[in-house]
Amino acid sequence: MNCVLYFITPDELTGFDEREIGYERIDVTDKIKEYDFKKGKVYAYKAKSEQVYKPEMNKNNSIIRQSYFDLVINACDSIGKNFRKEYYESTKPINPDMIAHIIGKKVR
Repeated sequence: MNCVLYFITPDELTGFDEREIGYERIDVTDKIKEYDFKKGKVYAYKAKSEQVYKPEMNKNNSIIRQSYFDLVINACDSIGKNFRKEYYESTKPINPDMIAHIIGKKVR
């Protein structure tokens, strides 16, 4: 999995939890090989089982917003050309059929 690690406050973490509808926060601290973490935790968000893409069931559904995909690419670009190159070399290409240009917001 590709990711960018950054420090956030407990309040910011709560904000992520609220924003990541359809995902659950999981502790991946022990899965990080490049760094040792003595204080703090490393979290990722994993799709809840009802949100996992199943090609046989979701044949015509898009599952990622274009704006989120653009956010990832822009973040790579902000780090530098070498980072974006490494990202593309280590990440499976996204199926263009899985990108939605508009996805309605879920009412909370």
